[in-house]
Amino acid sequence: MCDGSETIALATVQDQTFIKQPGDADTVVSYPDTWWTTSDASCTASIRGIYSTNVAPESATPLPVDLQDSIILSGNQLTLKTFDMGISVFYILGRSVGGPYAYQKATLNVCYQVLALTTAGTAVYEVPKNSNTNGNKPVEFLSAADFYALYSIQDSTCGDVVYEFLKSDGTPLIDTDPLFSLLDRGNKRDDSISIDTTVLPTDGSVGTIDYSFKVKATQITSTVIKDITVKIRVCGTETISLANSALIENSLVVRDNVTDTIALGAMFTTSDVDCPITSYSIKMSDADPATATVPTAAQTLNVYVEAGAVKLFAKDPGVITYWI
Repeated sequence: MCDGSETIALATVQDQTFIKQPGDADTVVSYPDTWWTTSDASCTASIRGIYSTNVAPESATPLPVDLQDSIILSGNQLTLKTFDMGISVFYILGRSVGGPYAYQKATLNVCYQVLALTTAGTAVYEVPKNSNTNGNKPVEFLSAADFYALYSIQDSTCGDVVYEFLKSDGTPLIDTDPLFSLLDRGNKRDDSISIDTTVLPTDGSVGTIDYSFKVKATQITSTVIKDITVKIRVCGTETISLANSALIENSLVVRDNVTDTIALGAMFTTSDVDCPITSYSIKMSDADPATATVPTAAQTLNVYVEAGAVKLFAKDPGVITYWI
């Protein structure tokens, strides 16, 4: 018998949130009796009203008049309309035949939802190779704050923005993809982005190793995608120095038909063994290398670079000043 001795409770204790935009179609929700549970299965609960407060039903405050056209209860069916912007909290009363009751809290959020990119185009970042820190931990190249700044969120009351990482072809980035591990996605606990900068030795011909991906931001039904490229700088920041700054002097006799050879391998040093010197050239000038010029065809008969060495040939008499 349902005499009021039964108890009633929510089957799932959680707030219900409905997020809508102005002009959306009505949301119609039919709440089954299983939203509430009773200690006596024969004394099922039914919806008995919607209120602004969750006190005893006899004292509960009805919905304000301006919301009664937006939040409508008919039997066990709830209809939500989008007449006015704003957030409205209300309570749905479920009551058993015998009288016990419980409230389900709900929120209707009518907001203006538009996601956009702060700037168009690809965001490009660069990090030096082999710069992992703290026990080879990948390097953060984009903080969470700077990541959020890539997107323009018009109305934060529209709910959380969900971010999804995609490969450069637009398909989801999953844990079996090499880039997933490279970006350390499995260990991230915030929205910053890091990358493993470990690079094996190269021949010095590689400037950067580039990785491209996309991040899709979604807020309800609004979606934008940002293209991101991170470049691991391999060579380009090293410095080149002279092993010996002394002036190189050579004297040749015209028509001896002898070529002097100056090996260049030991003449210069580089600050990065992975980025050796890969090319040499000759510039002609009597004064300053800053104003030096490319040798003319006639000058290259006297001095030229070949196979990693400077070749000198005494074709015409005179003093030739050149820079390597």
